[in-house]
Amino acid sequence: MRTGPLHSSMRQHSPAQTIIEETGRFVSDGTGLVSPIIARGYAKWSAAGHAGALPKADDLKAEQLVGILPYVYLVDVIVGETGNAPDFRYRLVGTDVVSHTEVDNTGYRLSEIAGQGSQATLTRLYALAAKAGKPAVQRISYRTKAGSRHWYETIVMPLALESGGPVARLLGVAEHFSQSV
Repeated sequence: MRTGPLHSSMRQHSPAQTIIEETGRFVSDGTGLVSPIIARGYAKWSAAGHAGALPKADDLKAEQLVGILPYVYLVDVIVGETGNAPDFRYRLVGTDVVSHTEVDNTGYRLSEIAGQGSQATLTRLYALAAKAGKPAVQRISYRTKAGSRHWYETIVMPLALESGGPVARLLGVAEHFSQSV
């Protein structure tokens, strides 16, 4: 695994808005998202859908995601044998995500990088979205060693490879931001 560059600058979130930590809730209309970057990603995914079917992976081109590409990641859903949980492989990880996680996991399965910290949480989120075929969001708060408070919000949105097909990929968008306490 390659390590990423130093952290990019984080957007300062207004202390006027209360942020609530969440794990694995479904998103149906884009409300309740804190990050405008994540909301833009959700809007692009939502607009790509076809008459109630999941958007196809080919429906979302890079040029449609201009402005949020550094925050985007793409995950392959690897279906396990009957009774086994699926695994997930990072097909692409955006530069801002790499900057904040300090590692580029492109090409790696979550099961291969389990010691990095949040992989168990991400596995649950990815499995939730993949199984239900619905977008799911999660938001967590953490403190740095220096004591500053930061947030991480991510959404994963299911994609099919063919019209009407099963979930084969997840389009993710993640933003790290800070908020004064």
